[in-house]
Amino acid sequence: MRLRPNRLRPLTAVAVTAVTAAVLAGCSGGDGADAPEEPASESASEPADPAEAAQVLQDAVDATVAARVFTIDGDLDLEIAGQQLQLQTQGSVDYDATVADLLLSIGQGGQTSEAEVKADGSTLWVRAEGEGIPAFPGGATWLQGEASRLTESTTFTPTGLVGAVLVLRGASEAEELGTEEEDGVQVTRYATTFTYDDALAGVEGEEAQVLGSAFSLTGQASSIDLDVEVAVGEDGVLRELDLEIAESDVPASGGYEISLSDVDGEVSPPTPPDPADVATGPEAEALLDQVIV
Repeated sequence: MRLRPNRLRPLTAVAVTAVTAAVLAGCSGGDGADAPEEPASESASEPADPAEAAQVLQDAVDATVAARVFTIDGDLDLEIAGQQLQLQTQGSVDYDATVADLLLSIGQGGQTSEAEVKADGSTLWVRAEGEGIPAFPGGATWLQGEASRLTESTTFTPTGLVGAVLVLRGASEAEELGTEEEDGVQVTRYATTFTYDDALAGVEGEEAQVLGSAFSLTGQASSIDLDVEVAVGEDGVLRELDLEIAESDVPASGGYEISLSDVDGEVSPPTPPDPADVATGPEAEALLDQVIV
């Protein structure tokens, strides 16, 4: 799902667009969230060589975009050539059950857009705010439609929501850092460095389109170096991705942090909005056609 009316303009050195299909409104941790973190331990076996470790990351990308149920918390904060962009994504989603409670906020050029998506398996509610967003009928805050709209949306896919992890296609070597427990899940940490051009060279077809939507650096900044650290769960799914801009031939700083939890867990249907704040009927359906694609 993508906000149409207030879509982002490409920056001089960075164009970042985001998919509003899955962005959550309540990132919950595991039972061990309050437990003190244990330091990373040495792997019981010999660390994988750099090429083998990089293959683990490629397999983790496959497993992550194949996940059907998870909670995501993402935070992008970049400054490229004096221009700033912020993107926050939070929420939970169950693709098979069409249940979602998602929130997306985008800030660029002093303007902020926000979209919230709720779905309980049969009904969809969408709230959108920002410059260029049309007024809803009767002063309503939410539009209502069928939840099937999300499955029909070209960007309501697991790849669409966690597409930024495709940047790891640029990793040809990686270093295994050790293992630890994160939110009750045993994870192995890896570190790698590559350029965004490497990432572009590592994707093609649909993956190239998704990476461009989820996290796209264009123009002079495409050759920047990216330092990336990830945590891979025992199931092969990424639990954390921490990306930082390392070097660039233009002034650039910032990064992108993504964490996944409750993988293959249970997502409870969200509380519906107050009916008094909801617009229904043909006019609301027509506006949904404008707000989501």
